[in-house]
Amino acid sequence: MKGLIVEETVYEGTLAFAHGHGQRIKRIVIPEADNLAITPHNGQIYIMTNYIMSDGSRILKETEVADELIQRCIEYKRMQDEFFQLFETLEKLF
Repeated sequence: MKGLIVEETVYEGTLAFAHGHGQRIKRIVIPEADNLAITPHNGQIYIMTNYIMSDGSRILKETEVADELIQRCIEYKRMQDEFFQLFETLEKLF
């Protein structure tokens, strides 16, 4: 499937945004897979669906992304969503 390598500025919080202390990051966006966005950053992988590029986003290039990788990312996102539902249940115990 075709993916877009996108570069944009992100901010750690409101204070960083207010003072213009953002970081440029790159992510892969796969429009055909529910706007799946895969972002490697600081040793972590962030997966989002229904991703909307910001006005400051810049498409660097198109790339081919293996279907298996996309499926694994979708599975990871589903499992993450399920875990956070469980987390809310666990949090209520405290």
